[in-house]
Amino acid sequence: MKIKDLLLAEVDGYCPVCGDRSRDLTEHHLRQSTPKVHTYENRLMICRPCHDDHHAGKDPKAEALLSIKRRLIARTLTIPGLNALKEARRRGGVVAAPYLVNHLIEMRLISRKSVLSTHVWKGVEAVGEAFYTITDSGKDLLKKWRF
Repeated sequence: MKIKDLLLAEVDGYCPVCGDRSRDLTEHHLRQSTPKVHTYENRLMICRPCHDDHHAGKDPKAEALLSIKRRLIARTLTIPGLNALKEARRRGGVVAAPYLVNHLIEMRLISRKSVLSTHVWKGVEAVGEAFYTITDSGKDLLKKWRF
């Protein structure tokens, strides 16, 4: 999944600041820099009026946007995903069913190191459990957003 698609999916078609669903969304960089940092965790989709208000020094303030992004990251990672990331950080790895953590692999926050069990159903083999380790990006995300 491309980052832009992930950003749009995390806000589910509405502005996370004002809640409006009828406006087109624009990309806002949470931490302004030159050159711009185009990572998932530094970008947030908000409506143009909220974006313009922010850059005009009105609400939403930077702290509010960071709080919104933290909540959206937690929702996107899911509770099992966030717990898997924390466990992998604490213990050096985590055993999990792929369907619970595949989104973390796609986001390059964890990587699969070994398959621990497989299951065959109707002639199709599937991974039941695997061992995953956290990536540097995963560690950075947990640290930056204080999870």
